[in-house]
Amino acid sequence: MDQLSSLFSLSPLFNFFFNTKPPFPHFRLPQLAYKTVIDLMTPPEQVSLSLCSQRTYSIIKSVRHKPRLFELWISGRDRIDYVTGFHASTDVFRGCRALLSTLSSSPDFDPLETVMIRGHRVPAQMFTREDGRKYLETFWDDQMFGLRMIGDHVCDLFDIDLCGLLTRKDFRNMVDWVSNRQSSIESLEIVGPGKCSDEDFRHIILNCNCHDLYGNLSPSRNFWMVHFRKKFRTFSMENCHWITIDNLMTMDCVYIHASGKKFSHLAVNRFLNHWINGGSPNLKFLRFQLKRSGEVELLRGLEDYVIHGIPGFRTYST
Repeated sequence: MDQLSSLFSLSPLFNFFFNTKPPFPHFRLPQLAYKTVIDLMTPPEQVSLSLCSQRTYSIIKSVRHKPRLFELWISGRDRIDYVTGFHASTDVFRGCRALLSTLSSSPDFDPLETVMIRGHRVPAQMFTREDGRKYLETFWDDQMFGLRMIGDHVCDLFDIDLCGLLTRKDFRNMVDWVSNRQSSIESLEIVGPGKCSDEDFRHIILNCNCHDLYGNLSPSRNFWMVHFRKKFRTFSMENCHWITIDNLMTMDCVYIHASGKKFSHLAVNRFLNHWINGGSPNLKFLRFQLKRSGEVELLRGLEDYVIHGIPGFRTYST
C-alpha cells in the first residue's frame, strides 16, 4: 500500500482514509462502515484501490454497491471506459468516462511506481484530465496485450461483461479475446486503416459473437464468402465489395447496411422476392447501392407492393 500512496491522491475522501499519517485503519472498521466509504468512491478510485493488494481487490469486488445500470466499453482509445445510468441505445460515443488506460511509451517519471495486473508488474502513473477527473495510466511493452489484461482485471473486479469494443488494430486477437472471455458482446466495431488479411477477416466475421457489427475493414479484391449464415441485430459494414445477394439472403439480421458494392436490378429483384415471400423474417431495414437507376427491372413482379410517396422516396410493403 505504501508503494502506491503517491499514485492514489485522487480525492479528499481517498486521501483522508489512505494517505494520512499514520494511515487511517480503514479495513479494521466494521464492514458496513468501510463499505459505505467504498460506495462513495468513483469507479476509477475503486479500480485504483483494487490494485493496492490482493486483499483490497477482494474487498472491492465483494462489498461495492453494484449499480443496476453500469457498462464497460473499449472505445478505440486503448483504455477501459464506463457508463452509468439509463441510455436508450447502445452508442460508444454517448458519454463514456475513462476508468483505466494503457500506453506503449516508456514512462519518464521518477521514482518508478508499479502495479500488479493479472500477474504482470507494470509502471503506472495518475493522469489528470482538464476537467479534473483522474484515472490510472499503465505502461506495457505490448500495448494491445496490456489492454486485454486491464480489460480482464476491470471486468472481473466489477463482475460484468464488456458491453462494447471498438478496435483499430490487432483485430483478430481482440475479437478472440472477447469471444473467449464472454458468451456475447453488444457492439463490435472494427475500424481501419490497420491491415487485415483475408484469413483474419474471414475468422473475425465468422467467429465474432456480437449483436451489432460495424466496421470498414477491406479484404482483398479476390475475397469471397459462401454459406454466410450469421445472425446479427445490426450488420453495418463499409468496403463490402465481397458481399453477394446470396450472403444477404442467408444472414439473419434486423438492420443491414452494406456499402462498397453495387448490385444489379436483377439481383435486388431476386432479394425483394425472397423477402416478400417470407425470407429474412427479422429484417426491418436494408440499405445497399444499385449499379444504375430505374425501377422497371427492379420491381418486376412487385408492383402490387409499392406504396408511392414523395418524389425520390419509395416505401414497400411486405
